[in-house]
Amino acid sequence: ITDTKYVDSELAPNTKYTYYVEAYDIDGNASQASNKIEAATEIDNILPVIKSIMPVSNVFSKKIPLSITVSDNISVKSVLIQYSYDNINWKDAGSAEAKHGSANEIIGYGMDLSEINDGYIYVRAIAYDSSNNASNSSSVSAVKYYIDTTKPDSPQNLKVDYSLGKMDVRWNAPANSDAAFFKVYRSVNNSANFILVDNHCPYINYIDTDFEIGNEYFYKVIAVDDAGNESDYSEIVSGKIESDTFKPEVLSINPKSNGTLRTNQGISI
Repeated sequence: ITDTKYVDSELAPNTKYTYYVEAYDIDGNASQASNKIEAATEIDNILPVIKSIMPVSNVFSKKIPLSITVSDNISVKSVLIQYSYDNINWKDAGSAEAKHGSANEIIGYGMDLSEINDGYIYVRAIAYDSSNNASNSSSVSAVKYYIDTTKPDSPQNLKVDYSLGKMDVRWNAPANSDAAFFKVYRSVNNSANFILVDNHCPYINYIDTDFEIGNEYFYKVIAVDDAGNESDYSEIVSGKIESDTFKPEVLSINPKSNGTLRTNQGISI
């Protein structure tokens, strides 16, 4: 350093440090070391604080992508994730380390739900700082989530209707099911090699206008609930438009009948 003072900001609590100074000239020659001084930091008794737990209450099936915001006076070390079915008795789900060890951290944790029962659970976090002080477990309210690992029933009664140059694939939503939307798959000229043509269909039909006359198209559908659980595939149905029997129709011509054409004016149809 070139200043005559130094601020040491990388200190651990409850630790003794020794300092001395050496001077250097422009040629790199060093002076004798100064006398030594000692200083000690205080014990850190300040608890870290959980500021927030995200996401907010929602429905999940496989994993909850938790994001925990923590603050401390010195350094955040880690968080412990716990869950409860009654908000009274708690079990450990796992832990995650802070990436930077700074005073303010956002720590991510993917909470696996494979061993969690369906229904409501409460999730909370306990933070630890570099002195192993633990946050107050009641400093932030536990977040309530609904766990749903049950797949919906499959769509029923698929059929293909033909109308006005399009194929209309229709089905019945599964009864007594919590299906939120549907995924539609299509195959050309065979009942294999299906590709996804609609990833989020909120209706109980799909309009297909991207086809060629004479080709046969096969369709199948799955239902997806709010938690992302997918049903088994529906039965496969097929459709084909053999020929184009629809005559073209002129809807309008401008200028209108008996109108006047100006120089270089075009006619629009």
